[in-house]
Amino acid sequence: MDQLINCSGLCNNMCWLLIILANSVTMFYIGRFMTGLSGGAFFVAGPIYIAEIAENDIRGALGSYIQILTTIGILLSYVFGTFVNMRILSIISGIVPLIFFTVFVFMPESPIYYLKKGDVESARKSLTRLRGACYNIENELQSHKNALEENSKNTVSFRTVIKSKAVLKSLVIGYGLMIFQQLSGVNVVIFYTNSIFQQAGSTLESGYSTIIVGAMQVLAASTSGLIVDRAGRRILLLMSAIFMCLTTCILGVYFYLSRIKVDVSSIGWLPLVAICIYIIMFNMGFGPIPWTMMGEIFSPEVKGVAASSAGFLNWVLVFIVTKFFGDLSTAIGLDATFWLFAVLCLIGAFFVYLLVPETKGKSLEAIQRELNSGL
Repeated sequence: MDQLINCSGLCNNMCWLLIILANSVTMFYIGRFMTGLSGGAFFVAGPIYIAEIAENDIRGALGSYIQILTTIGILLSYVFGTFVNMRILSIISGIVPLIFFTVFVFMPESPIYYLKKGDVESARKSLTRLRGACYNIENELQSHKNALEENSKNTVSFRTVIKSKAVLKSLVIGYGLMIFQQLSGVNVVIFYTNSIFQQAGSTLESGYSTIIVGAMQVLAASTSGLIVDRAGRRILLLMSAIFMCLTTCILGVYFYLSRIKVDVSSIGWLPLVAICIYIIMFNMGFGPIPWTMMGEIFSPEVKGVAASSAGFLNWVLVFIVTKFFGDLSTAIGLDATFWLFAVLCLIGAFFVYLLVPETKGKSLEAIQRELNSGL
């Protein structure tokens, strides 16, 4: 897992170099396609690696760092994108994965990876490095060994495993979280912030509006990281879905009033406020938590395939939603498009309430037992 993350970081460096040196649209597209591949690989491998190295009490907080750093990256792109051209922005963007690769190359493989290979001594060294020399690692190491041995006794073909009700339940949960994360319309808000504010007739310069939205993302994701292991995953997901439903509904009403020629100049501030609340609540729940849970809910037998397929589904939906948002809003109107997002967020809230388990403070082994017993 550590090697896959390193490879994705190295690939990202080369991709940005391709974009920086691009002298044709084709070269630029190839670079962007490859950055998408490496980014997708990281978003699959990262949560699994974090789940395998983290202590139970802080696993949620560590898992949320992916979303926190993603929002920081988005904010920086908003800030630099307002003041510099595309080539300089690409150079700045290319420096970050270079720093990451230089630093992460010194990280150890996860102890679970070594135990799967039968290398107990390397697993012990890895866990000692992660926990510190003064920490008694033997109980935790033995717990991982017992869990893997139990899984190995029940090892069957992937085709048989996939028919297990527990595995099917985890797949439904994982895929469902990814589906509702993207069908909430978040990437429409992020990628089309400028055009949304322009269509809303906001008096605030659109570049500065996007910077405000980006800052809200960082604040919310950071707050989520502080409270996710205290409040729990389910409550944050529910709050996130409900508030996203309300704010997209409000945006729909605003654009409906604009479309029927009602004077909305007195509430020109409403789109910015609604989008800020939307962004805050997304990054409190449906932003970081689905990625965190990818490393928690899948059994070791299917974790690699299940997490990667869930990540693939996520990025396919990113493409579909962002690619066809313009066509959809032209066909049915911007107001109806946001109402559609509101309905999907509401369905997402029911999905979480009915199917998603609480994983706060539980070991990976305990989560698997709960999924089995909860059938």
